[in-house]
Amino acid sequence: MAIDLFRRKKAEYYSQLGRAYLKLDDLVRAEEAYRQAYEIGQDAPAAAGIATILERRGKDKEALEYLTHAVLTGKLDKAGIEHFYKHYRMIHGGSLDGVEEYLDLRYRQTYRNPVKGEKYIPTSSRTDRIVLAEFFTGAGCIPCIPFDYSFETALTDYSRREFVLLAYHWHAPSLDPLGNRSSDARVKYYEVNGAPSVFLDGQKFTVESGGDERLKSEAEKKATTVYSAVTSAVKRSLEAPSGAQLTLNAEQMEKGVKTVVTVANLKEAGPDVIAHVALVEEEVYYSGENGLRFHPMVVRSLARVAGADGYGFPVNAAQANRFEYVFDVEDIIAQNLRYYDEWPVERNKEVNDRVGGDSEFDVGRFKEQRHLINRSHLSIVAFLQDNKSKKILQSAFLQLKAEN
Repeated sequence: MAIDLFRRKKAEYYSQLGRAYLKLDDLVRAEEAYRQAYEIGQDAPAAAGIATILERRGKDKEALEYLTHAVLTGKLDKAGIEHFYKHYRMIHGGSLDGVEEYLDLRYRQTYRNPVKGEKYIPTSSRTDRIVLAEFFTGAGCIPCIPFDYSFETALTDYSRREFVLLAYHWHAPSLDPLGNRSSDARVKYYEVNGAPSVFLDGQKFTVESGGDERLKSEAEKKATTVYSAVTSAVKRSLEAPSGAQLTLNAEQMEKGVKTVVTVANLKEAGPDVIAHVALVEEEVYYSGENGLRFHPMVVRSLARVAGADGYGFPVNAAQANRFEYVFDVEDIIAQNLRYYDEWPVERNKEVNDRVGGDSEFDVGRFKEQRHLINRSHLSIVAFLQDNKSKKILQSAFLQLKAEN
């Protein structure tokens, strides 16, 4: 652990040295310093610095290789990201066509999930319950990595008739463009104060920590332990009775996604049961600061009736319930785009009002936008939750057919 920290500081030193020589237009010494930094840690500033030098020497394709690495670390600033896109466009005849596919391919060439799963085999005690995991994460969150790996593997080991994941992206520790108002609402609902935070069927789930989770190498070592703990809890829950019968239907329409949820046979539930419906994008690409690019089961929006104080639909335990809701995808995209401007302003005001005085807290701005939604990768998740106990009674999942 101490060695990793030392290496990181050493790489930072050489990158700073390279930057200083570059300002003096001493390309030879600048390249020497940047390459020493890159050899130690292959960090983004070193890669971007080498790329800048290669550009000045007319070696554009080699420069793109280093810029690609820098982007995929997730640690480039906004100017660095724009530099990459500008360089890609210059090499490809002024077009950005295929740039994200290019980054996806390069990422997959080196990506390795250390968690080796095991296909779930139902026992004789298996009930009709579908277990729901709610994962509060951030694309810059290194301590989230063990759960990222674990849930990615679990989604392969379990069918959606057994296990469902909802990923709420939050700004922990850096601004995450996959965040939105719906995610913020669930953060508030569970009183989440840090990432990673995980709830299984509405109940807080924790795994004992070990090592310095700020280091990616330590976080990766913990992944197998986390997977074992998560799947053990899921297996137990799959043998618990469900609290209701939940049926979900949905279809793509020209302007959105129509959903129909029916609730019946509500068992031993209090008067404050809510039916929630989530619009989920099954995989979103974004290179965050923790180095992971593909993010599964990202919640894009939760159903909310116009004029209502909260999300979801109150359930009447004395009768069968049927709820219809249409997700206006274009409106959700527009809302999430506005969020990039609105959220930093609101957060700054909130903190400065709390601190008082002449404080000028600034949370910063989003480096990238990921508000667009791929309608070919959408699913709907419905779940029943008792607001008093937070317990989730039953869940349902439906993968949408692509729009005709």
